[in-house]
Amino acid sequence: MAAFTLSWPAVLSVGAGVLSLVLARVVWGFRGRPGAVYWTLVQVTIGVWALVYGVALTTFDPALRRAFEPVLWLARIGVVPPLFLFALAYTGFDRYVTPFSVAVVSIVPAATVAVA
Repeated sequence: MAAFTLSWPAVLSVGAGVLSLVLARVVWGFRGRPGAVYWTLVQVTIGVWALVYGVALTTFDPALRRAFEPVLWLARIGVVPPLFLFALAYTGFDRYVTPFSVAVVSIVPAATVAVA
């Protein structure tokens, strides 16, 4: 069995990851606007997830797959807090974005990563 196989889902996933990171770079230029920093974080986590997932799709070696799993979980779950904070900031409720609210929003994702 081959340890490395290139497939169209892997190519599309890597392409989506690259596009997300390019978008994150573009949005970073607007960091003075409401929600831009949080949207940049969303795009970076999506980009990392898509890139690592695309690379993981090319291998069937169990040791390599296990190495990719923690990064995939962190990126997949890590998209939720900045997405919620972006929604608050973009809609004008940025007064609710405090260290406490960030901690509260991060509890479930952190627990999910710990359990996984």
